[in-house]
Amino acid sequence: MAEDIVKEIRKQRDSYLVSLVSGFSFRVAGALLREHPLKIGQALDLECYQEALQRDAYPFALERAVKFLSQRDYSRHLLEQKLLQSGYDEVNVSKVTDFLVQRHYLDDKRYAEALLRRRQVKSGLGKIAMELRSKGVDQDIATQTLELLSQEDELAAAKTQAVKYLASKDLESREAYRRTIAFLARRGYRYELAKEAYLLATGATEDWE
Repeated sequence: MAEDIVKEIRKQRDSYLVSLVSGFSFRVAGALLREHPLKIGQALDLECYQEALQRDAYPFALERAVKFLSQRDYSRHLLEQKLLQSGYDEVNVSKVTDFLVQRHYLDDKRYAEALLRRRQVKSGLGKIAMELRSKGVDQDIATQTLELLSQEDELAAAKTQAVKYLASKDLESREAYRRTIAFLARRGYRYELAKEAYLLATGATEDWE
């Protein structure tokens, strides 16, 4: 790309969006912009500038990743997305996450199991599985993690949720059944398990199918 002119530099959380007169724009991490400063009206050889950013990005990207992980755990996919949104390039982001995986600072299995422990009190396997997918957890790891939750524990959690849900409702039996099953389904419980939880929660013997 030919030499361009810096038109605008706009801060966006951890990064800056740099817009050029040509209409092209790119994101730069705040730490890297301090190392390679730009100013509005400056002539810019974009290819050379981006090569310099990529050459120097690794230690800054690693420092940022460690800061994120000091605040809470991440799946590899989520951490990569955070670093990309912070203005680091894909090559260095991949190198950083490879390093963190090798050092066990980043572990999707550990992340998935912790998420399961947090969610199993209020959510069924269906909803937890959906969340693991949305976090980018590998399918094999997700499957192994979900197998840690026994049907008995899932049923007990569903029963507790049904009891709490019905405690604030004054419904005739058929409507109570219908609405409780729908409530549990929204929380990711399978229909048969939700039905059993309802019967256990109410002592009912009829399910009005």
